[in-house]
This record gives sequence, C-alpha cells and structure tokens, in this order.
Amino acid sequence: MTGLNLQSLSWGDDGELAADDRLDLVNVLLTQSLPEVQVELIRTVERIAIAGATAMAEVSVS
Repeated sequence: MTGLNLQSLSWGDDGELAADDRLDLVNVLLTQSLPEVQVELIRTVERIAIAGATAMAEVSVS
C-alpha cells in the first residue's frame, strides 16, 4: 500500500486548479495508477495541452 499524500491545492479566481498543482496532481495519479490508466492519463494531458495551445493561437490572432 502506498503512503498517504496530503497536500493543499491552489485554485484560481476562475475556479481552475493552479498550473503547478495540476502537474503535482498528475504526477501523484500516475505513480498510483495501473499501467492502463497511466496511458489514458498521459493521453488526456496531451489532448488538454494541444487544445490549450490551439485556443491560445486563436486568441492571439484575433
């Protein structure tokens, strides 16, 4: 059994989790997940990063 990991998370005024806390959360989830779940977590993070980059590009062009 893995050890208990307690940590306070920072939330922005917009209700989003702070960027560095997102990374911490993903790292904890990855280390505690089954290999199949790890692959899905990585895919999801990649999709979010691509979607965010696309949104930023659209906002910058406008």
